Amino acid sequence: NDLAQWSFSADIEKASLGLAAINSLIEVDLSRCTEVNAGQVIMEKGKDKNVSVIGHFPFVDDLRCIAKNLWVIEKWQKPGDYPAEDAALYLPQSDVIAISSTTLINHTLESLLPLCPKTGFTMLLGPTTPMTPVIFEYGIDMISGSLVTDNQLALTYIKQGANFRQLKRSGAIKLFTLQKY
Repeated sequence: NDLAQWSFSADIEKASLGLAAINSLIEVDLSRCTEVNAGQVIMEKGKDKNVSVIGHFPFVDDLRCIAKNLWVIEKWQKPGDYPAEDAALYLPQSDVIAISSTTLINHTLESLLPLCPKTGFTMLLGPTTPMTPVIFEYGIDMISGSLVTDNQLALTYIKQGANFRQLKRSGAIKLFTLQKY
C-alpha cells in the first residue's frame, strides 16, 4: 500500500515505482484483451483524420504519411513535434488521440483528458498502462499496454540492462489491447 502511494509523488522515479506496484496488483482479464499493437490501431483509425499523439512513439513517422494532420505533443521535442503547452490547441481539433501512459507518472493525464473531444477516439498506451477497464470511466476508448508472460526470462533480461524493445523481442512480454464495450 505504501509503495502504491508513491504513484502520487512529484519525484518521477518514485511515481514510476508506485504505478508499477499498482500495475502488479491488477488482474488482467485476458479474455477481453486482443494481442494487437497500439501503433496499428492508431494507423487504421487515423487515416485521413486529425490525430494528436502525446509522446513520441516509433509509429509517428508512418502516421505522418497517412493522417490529415498529425500533432505530436512532447515535453522533449524532436523536429516537427509541438511543446506540451500546445495540447490545448490541438487536442480539441483531433479525431484520434493517443496518449502515453507516462502521463500517469508525470501527472499530466488529468489536464489532458478534458481537452479530448467526446466524439473522438482516445487511447492510452505504453508499457506502464494499467490494464484495467476502470480507465474507461475517464473518457478513454481503448487501452494498450504490456504484460509479463515469462517472469524468469524478463528478470534475466532486466538484470542485463535490457530496454523495453529488447524485452518485447525476447518474448518475455506481450502487447495487449483492451477496448471499451
